[in-house]
Amino acid sequence: MDLKEDVFSYLLKTLNDKSCYEYGDFGYDLFEVFEDLTVDLGRSKDFFNYIDTQILNLTGEYDDYQKKFFITREIEFLKASGKDAEVE
Repeated sequence: MDLKEDVFSYLLKTLNDKSCYEYGDFGYDLFEVFEDLTVDLGRSKDFFNYIDTQILNLTGEYDDYQKKFFITREIEFLKASGKDAEVE
């Protein structure tokens, strides 16, 4: 579990760098690992904080794809968690 915590913390820090999402699928692939670790470690609060922060920071003209990605992942995570009321 210590290794998973370390990787989770590293990914949380690394994925805040916008360039992860600008070059290929690097950031999106890492995000999947981050999401899996969120479930394993029970760190959904950190997961939602990360997504909400990313969405708020995406204010550029070409950021629509990333916004849709994060919103979709958040909705899918909530559905998988059985939180249908929060999905609405």
